[in-house]
Amino acid sequence: MKILYLVRHAKSSWDTPGMRDVDRPLNNRGLRDAPFMGGVLAGLLAGRGDSVGLIMTSPAKRAAATARHFAGALAVPPANIHEARGIYNADPDALQDVVYGLDDKFSSAMLVGHNPGMTRFAALLSPTPITHMPTCSIVALRFPVETWRMVRPGAGTLMFFEMPKNHLG
Repeated sequence: MKILYLVRHAKSSWDTPGMRDVDRPLNNRGLRDAPFMGGVLAGLLAGRGDSVGLIMTSPAKRAAATARHFAGALAVPPANIHEARGIYNADPDALQDVVYGLDDKFSSAMLVGHNPGMTRFAALLSPTPITHMPTCSIVALRFPVETWRMVRPGAGTLMFFEMPKNHLG
């Protein structure tokens, strides 16, 4: 069994005109939502006896910061947090390649990335329709497979789809 958590980065700042996209940090809402949603996920996983073994994040500042907040809430060790260029503004094929490259010693992994690719990838993998992943949302999918290379579109089960507005109003 493999469990894949897809996270769209928390809300980012547009306050600095001319700043490179990859350098944009989290804004105040993102700084609130990332640790909060990390805690929401930690609570959900504790109730199920699940965990996150590995976090792969886009190297964009906002995504990496989101990943660190989630890692802190989930007690994922720093050695199990990796940046992957292939996640930055990736399409579903590129994200599938990242999944195929995951180490099979991990039964669960998280990808932290960007829209529209993250929503399109979640929609591709989920048997339940997903049309939009808001910032800092989490899609959890369970696959009845032994290796990450066996993860296929529509072959998983949607465990949950959580977003900040469901908890913060």
